[in-house]
Amino acid sequence: MFLYDQKDKAFEVYEFNANKDDLINYRILQMKTIPENERIFLAETHVDPYNELLLFENYTKIPHNSKTLLAEYADNEDRKNSIDNAYHRYHVLKTDNMCQKDNEILLNLYYNGQLADKNVVQIQYLKMIKYFLLSDNDYNYLGFDNSGKNYRMKNIIQLPESLYILQLLEQERFTILDGKNISNLLKLFKLAKINELSFEELQKMDSCGITQNAYLKAFNKAHNDKYLLNLIKKG
Repeated sequence: MFLYDQKDKAFEVYEFNANKDDLINYRILQMKTIPENERIFLAETHVDPYNELLLFENYTKIPHNSKTLLAEYADNEDRKNSIDNAYHRYHVLKTDNMCQKDNEILLNLYYNGQLADKNVVQIQYLKMIKYFLLSDNDYNYLGFDNSGKNYRMKNIIQLPESLYILQLLEQERFTILDGKNISNLLKLFKLAKINELSFEELQKMDSCGITQNAYLKAFNKAHNDKYLLNLIKKG
């Protein structure tokens, strides 16, 4: 990826990359902190007959919704079974270990970086936050019953916080990284200056119709990138 650093009269442009094999090994190592039988999940939800608002689909779209969900709404088995629950609305997560071969294929896709563009849902439980990567964009419709509609989303991977942070880094969502200790992760990456873009050059290209909003785009990128560059400078 490229990082822009705003100076007095120019943007300094850097390459910031990691070796692919190093990232694969890092993902595999960090995933070992999650027990094997708690790595793959599916989500089941029941909504009323007139409601098509499916919880996780708010988090699979770009721009990503970074709000932390409460387990009371996102993963509550008691709510599913409550007799006081109108229309029996619920959303629960269940471990999915029915097909180990499929799970291994899914994890290998993740390890190899093929799910780096997928978003992660944060769920606040009583004593901890858990992180769930949504490999699928949509739920599958399971059918209608007396009180509403049933849906299921599969291929959900539980990540440790370290891999959630890597996901944010690869998606260049640096503002969320501000204040986090990512020094060990940054050791995988190398930063190298490759160019400079002067404000005057960019503004002149915009005014001549060669580019459109190049200066503004560079300015906005530099504003976003400064959060990561500050972390890199701290070491």
